[in-house]
Amino acid sequence: MFDHENEKELKLRYDYFHKPEPIEDIAEGSYASSDAHMDPHKEYEWKHSVSDIINSLIQAGLKIEFFNEYPFTPMGMFSFSEKDSNGYYRLKNQKAEIPLLYTLKAAKS
Repeated sequence: MFDHENEKELKLRYDYFHKPEPIEDIAEGSYASSDAHMDPHKEYEWKHSVSDIINSLIQAGLKIEFFNEYPFTPMGMFSFSEKDSNGYYRLKNQKAEIPLLYTLKAAKS
């Protein structure tokens, strides 16, 4: 949802809810490693709300064992985030925390 190219503050760029058409972007690296270099290439992404994900698991017959949200991420996705003492990145200069990461465990019942 957020504008990862904005250098100064957290701003919404994309809709939260799913749309059938993808978001098209030109990428030069990898979300998995900030040190990775790749030639510019097109990437396509689709956004899915948390309820879309959870309901898909339920419809697939899976039992949700836990769902947790966290106000940090293991990657420095935003220039205005800072690494904490545990090695996680948190948004700095924010008046309130928002979820940046979640864990979910589901199993076949």
